[in-house]
Amino acid sequence: QKLADQKGLDRIDREVLVSNGLAKKNDLIAILAKGELTAKVHVVADKFSAKAKTMIEQCGGTAELVNAPAPAAEEAPVRLGRKPRPAPVVVNEPLQQVETRPTPPAA
Repeated sequence: QKLADQKGLDRIDREVLVSNGLAKKNDLIAILAKGELTAKVHVVADKFSAKAKTMIEQCGGTAELVNAPAPAAEEAPVRLGRKPRPAPVVVNEPLQQVETRPTPPAA
C-alpha cells in the first residue's frame, strides 16, 4: 500500500520491488496478507497467499502469477534414505552337506 501511495503505482512487480530495495533480483517474490490495502493495483509475483489474493481482488486489483509451477504429473513418490531390501531368492534344490572342521579345544 505504501509503495502504491508514495510512488503513484498501479502495477507492482519484481522490477519495482528491486528498484525500491525491497527485494533482490533473484529472490522469490511471495505476497502475504499483512496490513491493509485500499489501492487498486496489479501485482505480479511468484506466489500469493489465499488471503492476499482475495484482498487485492476486493480492491479491484489483480494478482498475476509468474513462473507458476506446472501441474505435477502423477508419479510414484521417491523414498529417500534406506535402500529397499532385495527380494529373497528361493531355490528348489536340496541342501548340500558341507564338511566342517572340528574346533580345537581351548588351552
